[in-house]
Amino acid sequence: MAHDVFISYASEDKTIADAVCAGLEKEGVRCWIAPRDILPSDNYDDAIVTAITSARVMVVIFSSNIFQSQFVKSEVERAFSKGLIIAPFRIENVNPTGGLELYLGRRHWLDAMNPPLEAHIHTLAVTICSMLQVQNDALKIVNTIAAVHGTDAARQTHEQQAVESVSGSEGHYPGKGKLPSKVIYGLGIGAAVSGLLCVGVLGIVFAKNWVGKPDQGGLSPTSVGMSTSTPPLTTMEYLPASQEDPLSPEVVPTAYEVPTPGSPAKEPFLMTGNWLKLEDLPRTINAFISDPTDPMVVYAATGDSSGAGAGIYRSEDRGITWHVVSSGLPVETVNTLALLQQESGTIILASVGYEMYASSDGAASWTKVSSPSDQSMRSTERFVISADQKTIYALANFQGVARSDNGGQSWIPFNNGLPEGDNDIRVAALALDPSNPLVMYAGLGSFAGQGQGVFKSIDGGETWTPSNKGMLDYGISAIAVDPHQPQTLYAGCDSGDLLKSIDGGQTWTNLKDRLKLSEYGEPRQIHTIQIDPSSGIIYLLGDNSGMLISENGGDRWKLLGNPPGVDQPLFSAGIVIYDEKPVILVATYAVIDTRGWRYSEDAVAISPTAQPPSMTTAPGKMISLSGTWQAVGDLPRSINDLVVDPNNPQILYAGLGGSGGVYKSVDGGLTWKDSSSSLSGEVTALAISPGSEPRLFALVGYGNDLYVSDDQANSWTLIGKAGLMSGFKNWLYPSPDDSQVLYHVTDTGGLARSDNGGQSWVSIYEGLPQEDMTALVQSLAFDPSNPQVMYAGTGGFVGSGQGVFKSLDGGDTWTPSNRGMLDYRITTLAVDPNQPQVVFAGSDRGDLFKSSDGGQTWTNLKDRLILQQYGEPREIRSIQIDPTTSMIFLLGDNSGLLYSQDGGDKWRMVGNPPGTNQPRFNTMVIRFEDNPIFFMALMDEGGVWMLVTESD
Repeated sequence: MAHDVFISYASEDKTIADAVCAGLEKEGVRCWIAPRDILPSDNYDDAIVTAITSARVMVVIFSSNIFQSQFVKSEVERAFSKGLIIAPFRIENVNPTGGLELYLGRRHWLDAMNPPLEAHIHTLAVTICSMLQVQNDALKIVNTIAAVHGTDAARQTHEQQAVESVSGSEGHYPGKGKLPSKVIYGLGIGAAVSGLLCVGVLGIVFAKNWVGKPDQGGLSPTSVGMSTSTPPLTTMEYLPASQEDPLSPEVVPTAYEVPTPGSPAKEPFLMTGNWLKLEDLPRTINAFISDPTDPMVVYAATGDSSGAGAGIYRSEDRGITWHVVSSGLPVETVNTLALLQQESGTIILASVGYEMYASSDGAASWTKVSSPSDQSMRSTERFVISADQKTIYALANFQGVARSDNGGQSWIPFNNGLPEGDNDIRVAALALDPSNPLVMYAGLGSFAGQGQGVFKSIDGGETWTPSNKGMLDYGISAIAVDPHQPQTLYAGCDSGDLLKSIDGGQTWTNLKDRLKLSEYGEPRQIHTIQIDPSSGIIYLLGDNSGMLISENGGDRWKLLGNPPGVDQPLFSAGIVIYDEKPVILVATYAVIDTRGWRYSEDAVAISPTAQPPSMTTAPGKMISLSGTWQAVGDLPRSINDLVVDPNNPQILYAGLGGSGGVYKSVDGGLTWKDSSSSLSGEVTALAISPGSEPRLFALVGYGNDLYVSDDQANSWTLIGKAGLMSGFKNWLYPSPDDSQVLYHVTDTGGLARSDNGGQSWVSIYEGLPQEDMTALVQSLAFDPSNPQVMYAGTGGFVGSGQGVFKSLDGGDTWTPSNRGMLDYRITTLAVDPNQPQVVFAGSDRGDLFKSSDGGQTWTNLKDRLILQQYGEPREIRSIQIDPTTSMIFLLGDNSGLLYSQDGGDKWRMVGNPPGTNQPRFNTMVIRFEDNPIFFMALMDEGGVWMLVTESD
């Protein structure tokens, strides 16, 4: 796979690494990331070394986790030795130590600790693009000089000097003089040839987002004359640069006739409607496509490398409700779709990973068809179908255009005349003349804001010629041909420019100034341009601005805007379904909250101030928490689980990792003693059954030996193996009303029930997705008023899951209860004991979902948890609800302890134990009293902390 960026990360940071990869590739930066880009037949180590050697930039996801990662250390050393530009992307406020300090200590880094993460990824993409452009310019100059004056050896020497000057391998700024603050990079390279030229390099100047270390020779904004108050730039400028805009907006051609004076005025088009969340769709929507023979039918392609998404979805009511139709597909990451009308019926073509699949029965079943013959052309980003439905064009990632004349069975590259440079041959958009399918327009782009404009073919793609006068170096992201006037076409750019031609691409005019509407500002990247074949109305979807429409050939625009509560969004897909009342479907892209939206006149308005229903607080004392943290010194540092005796809250138990065993406290957690007796091995989970004579259960060792104690841990009896599967992480859940019923969950997918106190077990999977690594049960919760009603949180890989499932029969059967959280990994669940229809679910990415109707619908409250002191939680480890007051207590990595007294609408911060920096937790147990007492076990042998609270 051709790439420019190698992404290095510790396994604990995979979620953010995947987000960085997706964000960079969305802006045209080609990335290599493990394990996605390692083929099944590859040797892992060899693939890593080859990928580093082929890259020009290494992005290091910089956190404390990399200090323990031998892979990251080795990768950074290899990148340093190969002369790569190394760009640390810092997600945690730590500095390099040990061997990493040697390689990274004097590097510039990009701080990405404050949300939103996608804004930092955009800055990273822009900066990398400029690095690579400067490097390309340097090598071109060197090659030109060497061609006149030097040998191959001399050329190679100068090339290396140019690369090193751009890479900044020592972190210094070697330039002299003061550059304008708006300039991101300037480069001047000379060579000592025949005594006439001398070497001079103006190094890399980083925008203020990049943090330098002036005390160690690094670069600060003021050291090069940059104003520290200058806002970050979102477009790149270079020296030398022309001050004249070659695309003058003075004369704006129009494709539609203007009524003559005195003639009746045309009735203005007024599209009024509302936005509707597409709760039936998962996150990460890559494409929408409508059925041209039935406007009620729409398909959505979903999924990405992080595991978010769930294949292909179909709607039969113009996008209101959806159901999955991916049966037969090997994976759930679908890049794009196409509909092909044949005599035998409609064929759906799907680009799935590196392969292509087809369905002829409305997506009920799928069959693999051949991929493009050139192996490097198998990652298809977009399909375009000819008007006669006989030809399919596939736009492959960085590999140009491929054509199929037999329904996708075979493919031929059609790149004759397109630029040969690997960076420029990325065809990001393709449009066909509807009156003549042999006339085609291809939009070329490489990195954000860069490309070679539009190329044109008049022979069905056999040959291409430049059609880019006035747009030579624009990156084109969308093209549309006016079906009424095929000589009129529009080209949208990833820089937000909108170019128009009325002569078939011979000349172009920039209409960008017409898009600057005060409500949102101009668009950043234009994703979609569609023209209604009946009315000629133009629809334009752009990052930041949202959806705009024009009735007069782009001269004036109206703003439909963005979905409610979505500020300056990025989009991953958009489509207009034409009808008497058009419907617009869009997919917003964000690391935090990615989802689909529908705009139409029939949608019910969503109030931007609407809140989820708040519960009425049960009678009891309302408190404002404050208290004192105490380290529990009587316990070893590695604690896997904590439980409290429901009949006597003064008695607590701790299950130990490492050395193993059980510790017990009889004074409310102030002092602890070893109570292991005959236990030997790590205790992975504890549970206490209900009743007047509770039994204490302990899972021991990775074989899941189940021990029981009937005398408060004074003695233990082995009663067999728990569950049906072993795992590294285990949970035991006793039934609230039956001391003989016990449930066992493992992180490897086991879900089992015992009806005889743990002596025998049965698997309870019916209704749960099986053989699906994103649907392993991770958490359970019971309705305390009816323990036969249960909720199961599912998940697999980091950041991926299938939300919540519900059982009404004690786990015998399960049904999905995940509308609005289809592909989230749920790590913890809680049911309000005073209002059992109120359920809370926490995710491994810090999302907090609330349902007020027993799991039928869910609302994400994540934005309520972002408190200034610590930022949002990373993974929610525990949610517990006080049975007396209905106060909610939430424990999350990074944020620590939070609580809410109004059903999750507003939250207060208690925080973390003193001296802990962005901690990760194993578990929490609460002694519910007038003033609750909390016990929290930290990961990484962080020990246990006790918080004794007071009422304000």
